[in-house]
Amino acid sequence: MDNKCSQCGRKQASVNYNCEACEAELIDNGELVDALTFWDRKKPSTLKQMIIPLAIITVSGILSAAADTNLILFVGMAAAAIYYYKLVNAKANS
Repeated sequence: MDNKCSQCGRKQASVNYNCEACEAELIDNGELVDALTFWDRKKPSTLKQMIIPLAIITVSGILSAAADTNLILFVGMAAAAIYYYKLVNAKANS
């Protein structure tokens, strides 16, 4: 982020969204919101994309508690992330 206002040229703190002097918008808030989100609004998530990774994590959490080890939970979380990533990329490529 630029530290100067594009309209008046005054230096700004890096946390400002608007210029302190002229109130000009320092960044495009729509782009900021898009950068902070990881989903594609054109292709909404399906129930399968949301439920299966959560089910994998839930089952691995239950098994982890029963076996008294966190390793199963971490493996389940990694498996859910990989599954979701592959599912989203397969949908994007089709």
